[in-house]
Amino acid sequence: MNPQNEQAKTAGHLVAAVAVLQRPDGKIALGLRVEEGVWAGFGGKLELGESAESALRREVREEAGVMLGAVTPLTFRAAAKADGTPFVVLYYLARLPGDTASRVAVLEPRVFSQLAWFDPQELPDNVWEREREVLRLVPGGRTA
Repeated sequence: MNPQNEQAKTAGHLVAAVAVLQRPDGKIALGLRVEEGVWAGFGGKLELGESAESALRREVREEAGVMLGAVTPLTFRAAAKADGTPFVVLYYLARLPGDTASRVAVLEPRVFSQLAWFDPQELPDNVWEREREVLRLVPGGRTA
Protein backbone atom coordinates (compact mmCIF):
# COMPACT_ATOMS: atom_id res chain seq x y z
CA MET A 1 0.00 0.00 0.00
CA ASN A 2 1.33 3.41 -0.97
CA PRO A 3 1.36 5.74 2.09
CA GLN A 4 0.85 8.80 -0.13
CA ASN A 5 -2.33 7.33 -1.61
CA GLU A 6 -3.55 6.40 1.88
CA GLN A 7 -2.96 9.94 3.11
CA ALA A 8 -4.80 11.37 0.11
CA LYS A 9 -7.81 9.13 0.80
CA THR A 10 -8.18 10.29 4.42
CA ALA A 11 -7.17 13.94 4.02
CA GLY A 12 -10.69 15.10 3.12
CA HIS A 13 -12.59 13.37 5.91
CA LEU A 14 -14.54 15.86 7.96
CA VAL A 15 -16.34 13.56 10.43
CA ALA A 16 -15.10 12.31 13.80
CA ALA A 17 -16.62 10.03 16.45
CA VAL A 18 -15.96 10.60 20.17
CA ALA A 19 -16.89 8.43 23.15
CA VAL A 20 -18.17 9.66 26.47
CA LEU A 21 -16.79 6.83 28.62
CA GLN A 22 -18.88 6.58 31.78
CA ARG A 23 -18.16 4.29 34.71
CA PRO A 24 -20.84 2.95 37.10
CA ASP A 25 -20.53 5.88 39.55
CA GLY A 26 -21.43 8.29 36.74
CA LYS A 27 -17.98 9.82 36.27
CA ILE A 28 -16.63 10.22 32.75
CA ALA A 29 -13.10 9.70 31.42
CA LEU A 30 -11.31 12.56 29.70
CA GLY A 31 -7.78 12.75 28.38
CA LEU A 32 -5.61 15.86 28.57
CA ARG A 33 -4.62 16.63 24.97
CA VAL A 34 -0.91 17.31 24.63
CA GLU A 35 -1.07 19.79 21.76
CA GLU A 36 -4.03 21.89 22.90
CA GLY A 37 -3.77 21.53 26.70
CA VAL A 38 -7.49 20.77 27.02
CA TRP A 39 -9.48 17.83 28.39
CA ALA A 40 -11.36 15.90 25.72
CA GLY A 41 -13.06 12.60 25.02
CA PHE A 42 -11.44 9.68 23.24
CA GLY A 43 -12.09 9.23 19.54
CA GLY A 44 -11.05 10.43 16.13
CA LYS A 45 -11.77 10.74 12.45
CA LEU A 46 -13.50 8.17 10.32
CA GLU A 47 -11.37 6.38 7.78
CA LEU A 48 -12.56 5.91 4.21
CA GLY A 49 -15.49 3.46 4.15
CA GLU A 50 -15.67 3.18 7.96
CA SER A 51 -18.90 3.68 9.91
CA ALA A 52 -18.97 6.14 12.80
CA GLU A 53 -19.44 3.35 15.35
CA SER A 54 -16.56 1.32 13.89
CA ALA A 55 -14.31 4.38 14.00
CA LEU A 56 -15.37 5.03 17.59
CA ARG A 57 -14.54 1.48 18.66
CA ARG A 58 -11.18 1.54 16.84
CA GLU A 59 -10.13 4.91 18.23
CA VAL A 60 -11.11 4.07 21.83
CA ARG A 61 -9.23 0.77 21.60
CA GLU A 62 -6.13 2.57 20.21
CA GLU A 63 -6.23 5.56 22.57
CA ALA A 64 -7.68 4.13 25.81
CA GLY A 65 -7.10 0.38 25.53
CA VAL A 66 -10.66 -0.87 26.03
CA MET A 67 -13.19 -2.66 23.87
CA LEU A 68 -16.58 -1.00 23.96
CA GLY A 69 -19.83 -2.85 24.52
CA ALA A 70 -23.10 -1.15 23.65
CA VAL A 71 -22.92 2.53 22.74
CA THR A 72 -25.74 5.06 22.48
CA PRO A 73 -25.67 8.05 20.13
CA LEU A 74 -25.81 11.27 22.18
CA THR A 75 -25.59 14.22 19.82
CA PHE A 76 -23.32 15.92 17.32
CA ARG A 77 -21.46 19.22 17.20
CA ALA A 78 -20.02 21.30 14.39
CA ALA A 79 -16.38 22.23 14.93
CA ALA A 80 -13.43 23.65 13.01
CA LYS A 81 -9.86 22.50 12.62
CA ALA A 82 -7.01 24.92 13.42
CA ASP A 83 -6.97 26.01 9.76
CA GLY A 84 -10.70 26.81 9.86
CA THR A 85 -11.86 23.71 7.98
CA PRO A 86 -15.27 22.72 9.35
CA PHE A 87 -16.02 19.19 10.53
CA VAL A 88 -18.68 17.31 12.48
CA VAL A 89 -18.12 15.39 15.72
CA LEU A 90 -20.55 12.55 16.52
CA TYR A 91 -20.76 11.78 20.26
CA TYR A 92 -21.67 8.41 21.75
CA LEU A 93 -22.28 7.39 25.37
CA ALA A 94 -20.46 4.21 26.40
CA ARG A 95 -21.41 3.02 29.88
CA LEU A 96 -18.54 0.86 31.07
CA PRO A 97 -18.82 -1.93 33.64
CA GLY A 98 -16.47 -1.44 36.61
CA ASP A 99 -13.96 -4.04 35.41
CA THR A 100 -13.69 -2.34 32.00
CA ALA A 101 -13.56 1.18 33.46
CA SER A 102 -10.60 0.17 35.65
CA ARG A 103 -8.62 -0.72 32.49
CA VAL A 104 -9.02 2.64 30.75
CA ALA A 105 -5.55 4.11 30.23
CA VAL A 106 -3.69 6.53 27.96
CA LEU A 107 -2.08 4.45 25.21
CA GLU A 108 -1.13 7.30 22.90
CA PRO A 109 1.06 9.69 24.94
CA ARG A 110 1.70 11.86 21.88
CA VAL A 111 -2.05 12.65 21.90
CA PHE A 112 -2.97 12.56 25.63
CA SER A 113 -0.62 13.31 28.55
CA GLN A 114 -2.98 12.00 31.24
CA LEU A 115 -6.41 10.60 32.01
CA ALA A 116 -8.84 11.58 34.74
CA TRP A 117 -12.43 10.77 35.74
CA PHE A 118 -14.81 13.71 36.24
CA ASP A 119 -18.39 14.25 37.34
CA PRO A 120 -20.06 15.52 34.13
CA GLN A 121 -21.56 18.43 36.09
CA GLU A 122 -18.22 19.42 37.72
CA LEU A 123 -15.66 19.81 34.96
CA PRO A 124 -12.34 21.65 35.01
CA ASP A 125 -12.11 25.00 33.20
CA ASN A 126 -9.92 23.66 30.39
CA VAL A 127 -12.43 21.31 28.75
CA TRP A 128 -13.12 21.89 25.07
CA GLU A 129 -16.32 23.95 24.92
CA ARG A 130 -17.99 21.53 22.51
CA GLU A 131 -17.22 18.67 24.90
CA ARG A 132 -18.57 20.69 27.85
CA GLU A 133 -21.86 21.21 26.00
CA VAL A 134 -22.15 17.49 25.26
CA LEU A 135 -21.23 16.43 28.80
CA ARG A 136 -24.09 18.54 30.16
CA LEU A 137 -26.37 16.00 28.45
CA VAL A 138 -24.87 13.07 30.41
CA PRO A 139 -26.63 12.15 33.63
CA GLY A 140 -24.37 12.05 36.68
CA GLY A 141 -24.65 9.73 39.64
CA ARG A 142 -24.97 5.98 39.59
CA THR A 143 -25.64 4.34 36.24
CA ALA A 144 -25.74 0.83 37.72
